Amino acid sequence: MLKKYCNHPGCNTLIDYNEKYCQKHKKTARADQKEYDMYMRDKEAKKFYNSKAWKIIRRKALIKQQGIDVYLYVTQGKIVTAEHVHHIVERSEDASKALDIDNLICLSGSSHSMISKLYKQSPEQKKATQKLLRDVLKKYYKMTAQRGY
Repeated sequence: MLKKYCNHPGCNTLIDYNEKYCQKHKKTARADQKEYDMYMRDKEAKKFYNSKAWKIIRRKALIKQQGIDVYLYVTQGKIVTAEHVHHIVERSEDASKALDIDNLICLSGSSHSMISKLYKQSPEQKKATQKLLRDVLKKYYKMTAQRGY
């Protein structure tokens, strides 16, 4: 059976490839998500992310991008399992792109956190990061097309 490291930052526990967290961090991750949903996530966003349409397009994006962190693959050559499907142009910024597969990029937890921080730095940094993500996605599709994926 294939093994990988637990997705919790700094945890070096090896787990089965189809798992996300080791036993120690499973409860913490669930509690963090529940707390985020209760106190941070707005109700409209929660409704959207629980919708059938989102679940379908999210799954299509994961399949199209082979379930890996596209950013790390293109920039560092690393193959890391994607946990997030990120809107390049945020849903709150342009709702018409919320279900546009060309506006979605698969990311690991650490890449998603890093990109979220860049988005919050300034409007200029956000635009630059969005351009970078679009370029990364184009390069990924070009690379995988050349390899026949």
